[in-house]
Amino acid sequence: MRRRYLNVMLVSALLMASTGTFTSCKDYDDEIANLQEQVNQKASIEELRSEISSVESAINKAVADADKAIKEAQAAKAEAEEALAQVGENTPDGVTQEELEQMLKQAIADAEKKIQEELGKKASLEDVNAKIEALKAELLSDFVSDEELNALAAKVSQLSEEVIRLLGHRLTSMNLVPTQHINGIPAIIFTSLKYTPQVYTPIKGHAVTDYSDPLHPVMTTPADHSKRPVLDHTAVAGAKVRYLSSEKNEAYYQVSPNMGVRTQDLESLAFDCMTSKNITRAAESDLIKQNSPIEVTGFKIDKSLMTVTFKKSKEFLNDRIMSTGDAHPAPGQEKFWMASAKAAIAKENLDAEERKAYEAGTKTYVNSEYSRIEELVKVPYIANIRTNFSKPLTTDYFADEVQTDANGSFYVHYRDSICTYESLAGKDIDIYADYAEELDLKKYVTVCVSDEAEAWKDHAQHELFKNYKDYGLEFRFSLAAAPYITLGGPEGNTNKTDQQKFAKIDSPSNGIMTSKVYTIEGTSATAIGREPIVRISLVDTKNGDALVAQRYLKVKWTREIGVKEITIEFDPICYACGIQSRVTTQMMNELIYHQAKEGGMTHEEFKAIYTTFDENASEPYGTAKNVINTEGGVDSYNILWDLTTETMGNIWPGQKYKDFSKVVYYRNDSKSYPDLKITLKRRVNMPELGVWGHLGTYWKTTDPKYTIFNVNPIVYDTEESNPAWGELETNAADWKDENATCNIYTDLLNGFLNEEGTKPLFAEDAVWYDCGKVKEDFYKKPYETIRFVFDDTRINNYTYQYYNRSAMKYEPKKATVQNRLETIDGTSYYVSILWINGEVAAKIINERKNFLNAAEQTYNIRLEEENAIHAPRTGEKPTEAAKALVGADVPVRMEAVLCDAVGKDWNVKTVKAYEAFIIEPLTMSDPTLAPFTDAQEGGSRISIEGKFTYKAWNNSTVANTVGLPKALWEFYEANEGEWPYLDLATGELDPSRLKTNLKLVDGNIEPVEGYQDGALPKNVKIIRTTSGGKDELVYYNYSGTPVNKEYIIYIPVTFTYKWKTFVYNVAVTVKPNPGTPSV
Repeated sequence: MRRRYLNVMLVSALLMASTGTFTSCKDYDDEIANLQEQVNQKASIEELRSEISSVESAINKAVADADKAIKEAQAAKAEAEEALAQVGENTPDGVTQEELEQMLKQAIADAEKKIQEELGKKASLEDVNAKIEALKAELLSDFVSDEELNALAAKVSQLSEEVIRLLGHRLTSMNLVPTQHINGIPAIIFTSLKYTPQVYTPIKGHAVTDYSDPLHPVMTTPADHSKRPVLDHTAVAGAKVRYLSSEKNEAYYQVSPNMGVRTQDLESLAFDCMTSKNITRAAESDLIKQNSPIEVTGFKIDKSLMTVTFKKSKEFLNDRIMSTGDAHPAPGQEKFWMASAKAAIAKENLDAEERKAYEAGTKTYVNSEYSRIEELVKVPYIANIRTNFSKPLTTDYFADEVQTDANGSFYVHYRDSICTYESLAGKDIDIYADYAEELDLKKYVTVCVSDEAEAWKDHAQHELFKNYKDYGLEFRFSLAAAPYITLGGPEGNTNKTDQQKFAKIDSPSNGIMTSKVYTIEGTSATAIGREPIVRISLVDTKNGDALVAQRYLKVKWTREIGVKEITIEFDPICYACGIQSRVTTQMMNELIYHQAKEGGMTHEEFKAIYTTFDENASEPYGTAKNVINTEGGVDSYNILWDLTTETMGNIWPGQKYKDFSKVVYYRNDSKSYPDLKITLKRRVNMPELGVWGHLGTYWKTTDPKYTIFNVNPIVYDTEESNPAWGELETNAADWKDENATCNIYTDLLNGFLNEEGTKPLFAEDAVWYDCGKVKEDFYKKPYETIRFVFDDTRINNYTYQYYNRSAMKYEPKKATVQNRLETIDGTSYYVSILWINGEVAAKIINERKNFLNAAEQTYNIRLEEENAIHAPRTGEKPTEAAKALVGADVPVRMEAVLCDAVGKDWNVKTVKAYEAFIIEPLTMSDPTLAPFTDAQEGGSRISIEGKFTYKAWNNSTVANTVGLPKALWEFYEANEGEWPYLDLATGELDPSRLKTNLKLVDGNIEPVEGYQDGALPKNVKIIRTTSGGKDELVYYNYSGTPVNKEYIIYIPVTFTYKWKTFVYNVAVTVKPNPGTPSV
């Protein structure tokens, strides 16, 4: 019982200490002001989504912490209640029963209070979560105005403020964000540099070298020394290995809660360190040391990430933090150092009990899990700033590495003294420098590092080491002491001038080099062409500037260094299928020859100096070439810049123009003049497009915006002017009379006008274009073709009723679009095809010459048939897919294709999107039938003679009679209606297919206006009879009960003609017999 009693004594303390995620409201003005400042900055949708995700994550973690705290408080309460129930049985020594009861009741009250507090906080957090879900929906859009974006940013900021008020600034936990795991353990990684102090060691030559000892290569023949660079420095006799460490190593920790915790919320940070044998807790023999072997030098919290800077502690500076043993293979044992970040909570974030302890000298800490400490040891060396460290090693020894970039080949680690001193004039130049300018040598060097085991041989894994200054490494520069005499070389030097007399360096540490002439101070053009040698030393400033590495580079003084940049901007041009821009002779003289040097150059002088034209083939946006243009017997260079269609790519949709540039070079191979970098620029404008006008009579009269174009069936006995099915008619004389039956097609160009207000002969003539501000010389028709296609971007918005012949019913179907080239009569045409249920419904054939007028191109939309010129009733019909379009809208668009190249279309834009309405050829006239009367002897008879008549779309009567109606009957391939017979012999109609307006309502069947799906009453029969030459319907009621209320019977009659099968519901009213008593 004593143990239970002591546990209960801790309940209140437990409740106070558990879950420090929440704090009471404090002064958050600074925090909120910071958030408001962020709102005032323009945020992106992506940034807002990321921010709201962070808020959501913080809330989820806080809810989980609240749930944990509630469970702990509930358990504590239950334990206190159990103890209270047993107080009479056991009372600990020194405590009265009354005192114990009071203490337990207080513990129960504290637990209940804690539970309610956490429930309240959890509810508040869940309320915020609901607001987040609503805000996330608002952030779904990728395109919002600046005003909307600012409003959304304000909402995100408001939610962040609300969450921070709930969570407070109290750190609850932190976890290492590892950059690497070692043997499965997260590791804190840092790098130390290792070197042995060096001294210059003269060598005589190295053409044939014994590399068996890389540190001491054996030179045998002083031949061509430029081919094999080696090291000409060795370790100082008796010198010890030195390790260099930085105070700016970094480790990263994720803090919790993931928002609200700031740098000032931690009073201090340290590392608890220990050695470990593959365990994460100290053994009895292990001692936890603070800030040893690594110690914290600083920390900063940004949002939820804490960056900790640290260094090796003093006692480990000249030792490695090493692991011993090996975890593999089993049963292996490895011993290594580990560290836990230990954060002291700032006084402002402590609760009342913790503050009392703080004032008494006891701080409250939060520790991370222990992580392994791993020190990487690297060897530093000098590297050329031009080095691409991603390129693989190409030689066996690192000092031989050569790379090539846009400026030529170079040694990755510069060269040794022998290579440099025995190089010929004009050879192995590392830096071309303007004699009149200061040369900052520091800009040409950097430090690389490699693993210590392979440092002097396999340098394949060497890497750039940017922060070498943090380790105390610096560069020193000085003119090499020995005279440098350049003989021979491409310039044929024969003098013995010491090149070292033409330069000076202000100080070794500053490394600013300037030209001079012997004893004359100040820059001089006399130095041009001279090639002084510079010694580069990498030194350890923490240890008396001890030499780490040494190399040499060669500078050549020139008139100007680098490149002279010239920009040539052409006038804007309208898009075309391939654009060539020429730098003309006039432009060459004004913009290039004149600017090449002060006072300008003649063409012959330019040609002699700039001997290489570099088209810079790797540069995107076209190709360029240098050509000779002769005007009046005088030659001049011209530059031709070609932008191909493929190079320009698709600028549409979205862009009104695109700027292109191409860089080419005129190069001076002797480096006596700067290379000329010529940047060619041109803006390509995309045209605005539109139609000149519409032939309004072909568009729906209720459509003032010309969005619905009517496609009517071909009129009977009309002379053809556009034989759309001409390829089926082998006799040209019959082209004007190829419509033996009703065909549906038209030229889509009929709906448009050209600039003169007449029908255009070509679709291109129907479209105007505007390329903006371009010169008349560059203003030409920007598109290659205008065509019509079914609109695949909108087709999914349409549903068509497809007649399933086997099921004898209509089914809703979606259509698809396919665009392709088709060969018709040996000619290839661009054809747009509409498919429904795997059948071709319609085609648009573009740019086909009219069979009757070769000067006119047609763009026919035609509904698909097996044989469009078949004779009536020969069995060759339209596809069911084509029939599904009758009486429906079909989405069409006129589009411009700016270029057709390399097997594809480029820059396609919609000129006009609209609907083609396929007019229904025939409909059924509405018959007016007399009503049936109930309870008639011999049945109630009504006549249907001549009541069902087809009406053509142009209001003509279509009937199986004589004259024009009969001719139309055959033209439309019309058929008599099919009645729903149960027994054809007796003429009885199938009662299961007859419907009524009788509907079950509230348990009763009553006639309901507009309802057409009711069942026919039992014992009612309807017969169609033609006896006596009369076509009649006869109604019988055998139920023995008279009809007391009028109702309607619907008889489905199926009508078919060439283009459609449709069901017409014949409505017949049944009236009560006047003699029925209830009437």
